[in-house]
Amino acid sequence: MFWQLKSVRYRHDARVIKAHGEQCLLGISLQYGDKKIDLSCDLLACGFGLLPNLEIGTLLGCQIRDGSIVVDANQASSRADVWVAGEACGIGGVDKALAEGHIAGLAAIGQAAEQDDIARRAHAWQFADLLKQSFATDDSLRKLCKSDTLVCRCEDVSARQLREHDDWRTAKLMTRAGMGACQGRICGAACQFMFGWDAPGLRQPVFPTKTSTLATLSGAAGNIDE
Repeated sequence: MFWQLKSVRYRHDARVIKAHGEQCLLGISLQYGDKKIDLSCDLLACGFGLLPNLEIGTLLGCQIRDGSIVVDANQASSRADVWVAGEACGIGGVDKALAEGHIAGLAAIGQAAEQDDIARRAHAWQFADLLKQSFATDDSLRKLCKSDTLVCRCEDVSARQLREHDDWRTAKLMTRAGMGACQGRICGAACQFMFGWDAPGLRQPVFPTKTSTLATLSGAAGNIDE
């Protein structure tokens, strides 16, 4: 990918501070070191750190520390018969997930991981550490959020409205922040970072399922086996 993009200018440690345009995007302003740069642009994607999905682990009562599920050398969680692999025990890409998943699968059937499995996981962990350092959020990101910035996009709640409150629960009751389609999965993390609020209690991913749906899925699985 780097070779394919060799002709594209790469600006390290730059910040998008403003997008220009009314009905469509026309350009952006970047803070690049001590300089401000204006660029014509018709497509913009911004990312502000990486967060794992811990909903199922939380539902099962697994121990969570520093934003990930705690596991031992066999990928076993604090709950009996629950093994964890992938982003839930630390974001690190597909190689990490595959290596951890293989070790977890062996442990689940009572087999020990071989040295090659452990070495592959250790190598993937090195990339995970580099990823964590490279995408760590820093205090300068808080300055990007202006009073009129929409923090809860589902319910159109601005930073100005949220700053009038002292905690997530009060802000949710008074502004409807976190009550939209994402149920606080996006704005909740943003409020944690910007205001130091406790994490919101997310609605767990458990939904009623019709028996007809299960029958359909069972039939599809049977066709795949055949």
